[in-house]
Amino acid sequence: MVNPLALLLSPNPPVGVPAATPDAAAPLEPVAALPGPIAVDTHAHLHAAWPLASALRSSLRHAQRAGAGAAVLCLARGPGEGGFERLAGGGVAGLPALAPTAEAGVLRAPPEGPGGIPLAVVDGRQLVTAERIEVLALALDPNAALRGGLPLHDTLAAVAAAGAVPVLPHGVGKWLGRRGRLVARAIDQARGGRRAPAWGPRLCVADNAGRFTLGPRPAVLDQAAALGMTILAGSDPLPVPGAGARLGGFGVVLPGPVPVDAVAASLRRLLPLLGPTPQRFGGHAGTARSLAEQAALRLLGRRQKAGRCPV
Repeated sequence: MVNPLALLLSPNPPVGVPAATPDAAAPLEPVAALPGPIAVDTHAHLHAAWPLASALRSSLRHAQRAGAGAAVLCLARGPGEGGFERLAGGGVAGLPALAPTAEAGVLRAPPEGPGGIPLAVVDGRQLVTAERIEVLALALDPNAALRGGLPLHDTLAAVAAAGAVPVLPHGVGKWLGRRGRLVARAIDQARGGRRAPAWGPRLCVADNAGRFTLGPRPAVLDQAAALGMTILAGSDPLPVPGAGARLGGFGVVLPGPVPVDAVAASLRRLLPLLGPTPQRFGGHAGTARSLAEQAALRLLGRRQKAGRCPV
């Protein structure tokens, strides 16, 4: 029997994915499973700075361009991000209603029109530790009680205990200096054999589309790869106008199919097993665009502090 995960562990993963071949004559009705290949953005946000319908349609276009049979957005919601609740409430003009599934914290939409692909949106959190290190809790049960401000190891333990996938995501400047050393130490401890903490086998790191591509690759990614740790990928679009077009534009590929009522459970099981070279789709935004978005974010922050721009 062929292990479908082996299809993902190529030493030179392609940028795109094998083309899906949907049956154009099939009825456009809710599907029982997300067909493969599945384009999974593992660091998604739904910021208020963008038209939500436009951003979600962009994510579908990215997945279709890559030849995917379905798209999944793994949200990493920070404080005040209410996009998931807006989608769940059906209050987004220009979008069909996203329906809940049997899993808490998962919404799905069937394909729109011939050649369309289904979409699943999976809730999750982005936490900031006491050391100001970001940790993602992917595919998190929305009833789980997690809070930021804890030490890094306590945060990773809490995320894993809640059943979510703990992820250390790359961020501009956030893996440098003391924080970088703490992240590197956590990765070493996660692969410490019998002495590894309980969260160790589930820990992943993640690249993101906004990473500056001029210069060397971050040492933490090389360290994680050398230890056989899963390296995920996500768009991580910033809360500035225009960045919503990048939503769903970078991620990893699962072979599928995945039952619609077990999307979050499948992500929790499969993501930590992908290894250091999972098949990816999309790519980095480019240093010029990333610099422009970072500058826009800092300008927005100054305006908010001055009271000239709503939060």
